[in-house]
Parts: sequence; structure tokens; C-alpha cells
Amino acid sequence: MPLESFKRVRVCLCDRLILHNNPPGWNWRSQIPDYHNLWIALSGPGKMWINSNAIPFATGTAILLYPGDEVYAERHDASGMRNIGLHFTFTETAKSKKQIEAFRQRSTQLRRLSLIHEMARYLSEIPVSQNEEASDWATKIFLVFARDWLLGPEDPRDQIIRAQVERIKERPYECLPTEELAQEAGLSLSQYRRRFAKLTQTQPRTFSILQRLETAKRLLLESTLNIDQIAQALGFRDTPFFSRQFKQKTGTSPSDFRARSRSN
Repeated sequence: MPLESFKRVRVCLCDRLILHNNPPGWNWRSQIPDYHNLWIALSGPGKMWINSNAIPFATGTAILLYPGDEVYAERHDASGMRNIGLHFTFTETAKSKKQIEAFRQRSTQLRRLSLIHEMARYLSEIPVSQNEEASDWATKIFLVFARDWLLGPEDPRDQIIRAQVERIKERPYECLPTEELAQEAGLSLSQYRRRFAKLTQTQPRTFSILQRLETAKRLLLESTLNIDQIAQALGFRDTPFFSRQFKQKTGTSPSDFRARSRSN
């Protein structure tokens, strides 16, 4: 089934509560109302039962839920749960209605989770009055999901690396050694670096540093922590090294970045 089959599909967004942060001990039970729900796990692992059929999920798992579906889901541990819930109705042609049924009760592991997450963040900030723009973005998210679904299962090792990428973004201060990440993915160091670069267009160590520097920018703008404290919190071995890395990547020192941003 080619992606062109869905080019005419358009969705109409029903709800602006897109990003969900749920408390520890999360579980969810629902009968889906008269709309579809594109449900995407931003954390995991866990399991979902749709009309009594069990489907495991992990970070990046996406499932299209249909009106009337009986759903129960829970995490395998006592942690909280983060997910995207895109509630919408289709305004599709009669021809595409049959094609959309193909998604029923078959999950997919998103190759472009970071892209969809950013799109969902943007969508959640669109004013309620701008429903046309919101529906445009919801349609784009659905088409990214459809493309990944059509590509079929991904290599399990790449799935592990994508989950690691999300973990590094969420917790950049952990500074996990590349050797440890490679072992977790079941790959040699050279194989891991090659696969990581293919998925992210950069090497693991560089990616980790860039994520820490992005967090450093936010802390410089939003917190009262001094530069020594920021360097220590993000796992840099010392403040001079942090300052050199920051200037190399941004063109300015941390102190100049903070002063210039605050003056602006």
C-alpha cells in the first residue's frame, strides 16, 4: 500500500490536550468515543489491551485506536507515563476509508519519534481559535505515522538506539559511555557508531554533548545557577572544558550568552 493512498486524507482535530504526563503507577482504561485516537508512547515499556487483544509498547510505539475500542493499558513498572494522544475524526474519501481500516490493532515503532514529538509540542500551543491550522498539523502527524507504518518493522537494534536517543534527550546529565550503549544494543563499538550516525547524522559522543549544551542554554536563560553549577549538573568534567565546548558550538561563552540573552 503506497503512501500516495493517504495523500487525500485529512483529519479534523477534536481536542487540544495532546501531550500527557501521567503519575506513577499509571494505567488507563477507556472506551474510545466517536473519534480516532493516535496514541504514541513517549516512555515505556508496558502493555495495551485493545478489545482484549494484547499489544506490548515501548518508547516510540504508535497505535491507532478506533471509535468504540475498549482499551486498557499499564506500564510494566511503577513509573509515570508520558504519551501523545491525538484525538481526531477523518474527513477522508470513501476509497480511503477501507485503507484506514488496515491500521486497526497493528502497532508500529516510529522511526521519526523526535519529529512527531516536536510537531505535537507545536500543535499543543496553537490557539483554540485557529482550528484550521491545528487540523493541518494533526494531518501532518498522521501522515508521518502512516509512512512509518507502511515501512514495516524496524531492525530491533535500531529500535534500541532510538530509545537511547530519547533517553539522552530527556536525561542529558547522565553522560552514558558509548561502550555501555553499544553493549545494550548488542553491537560492537564500530557497528554502534555507524548505526547511531545513520539514525542521527552525528556520533554518539557529539550527540550527547549537543544535548547537554542545549540544556545548558535553557539553564542559563531560565535558572539562577552559576556557570560552575551548570557545568557540574550536566556532567562536564570541569568548568573550563564546559566553557570551551559551549563557545565552540555556539560562538559565544556561557557568561556572554546569559548576559546577551537577558539584555535582549
